[in-house]
Amino acid sequence: MRGFPAGAPRVVPVAVSGAFHTPLMRSAADGMRAVLAAFPRQALHAARLGLEHPESGAWMEWQAALPQDMADLLEAGGRAAEGGGS
Repeated sequence: MRGFPAGAPRVVPVAVSGAFHTPLMRSAADGMRAVLAAFPRQALHAARLGLEHPESGAWMEWQAALPQDMADLLEAGGRAAEGGGS
C-alpha cells in the first residue's frame, strides 16, 4: 500500500462527509455508517492485483472473487441507502 498514509481507511468517509447536506442523503449516509460499523473487519477487497516482481522483473497477477461477507455487506448497504435499514 505504498503511498497511502496511516489511517487511510478513514480518509474517504471524512472527505465525502460534507457531500451529504440534504436530510435524505444524511439519512442514507447514517444508515451506511451503521452497516459498516457492524462489519467485523476492514471492508477492503481487490478483484485483481498485479505487480512487477522486484528481483526477476516478471509481471505477476492475482485475481480473487468477492468474499461472501462483502457481498452481504454491499447488499445490506444498498438496503440502508434506500432507507430499509440493515
